[in-house]
Amino acid sequence: MDGAKLQECLLEAREGLCLLRGGLDLAAVTRSISRRDFKSEAVLSDALKEVPVLGFDFVLIDTAPSFGPLNVNAFFFASEIVVPASLEGLTLHGLKDFLASVATIQEHRPELQVSHVVPTRYDQRLKASGEVLGQLRAAFGDKVASPIRTSSRLLEAAPLGKTIFEYAPASPGAQDYETLVDLVLAQ
Repeated sequence: MDGAKLQECLLEAREGLCLLRGGLDLAAVTRSISRRDFKSEAVLSDALKEVPVLGFDFVLIDTAPSFGPLNVNAFFFASEIVVPASLEGLTLHGLKDFLASVATIQEHRPELQVSHVVPTRYDQRLKASGEVLGQLRAAFGDKVASPIRTSSRLLEAAPLGKTIFEYAPASPGAQDYETLVDLVLAQ
């Protein structure tokens, strides 16, 4: 916003990882996008046009599971979508609605692909986890990644400002996320 350059807004969180934070300021961005008369879907793409020059290997955009102006912008910038899906009762219904919305973007950007559906909060002790996982696999086939198991270590790492690999590298959650990273990088 206000003509700031991308490089001025980046925060180096650790070596090899820069963040462009969101927060309450995103409400102003959303309003600004909504007031545009044309090309409102390209605001984020325009703001991130310097990314190739800065030499990043990947850009990850973490969005809310909604279909507002910021998400539409993220979809017009991205080349692929990795969708987390909590293994809870209404997940499949919400995921189908979300993917129907993504399909409307794909009409304008056919190169945008949903590469993976990532089941999260998998607890093999709960019958519901297995049932929802089965429904995801039936609906989305090989797009469904191996599930991320529920782990107290995952919940403990974030408030400490650590990745699961720093906090508990031998934990089931770390193993599961390592499997996911390998899957995404293999494409």
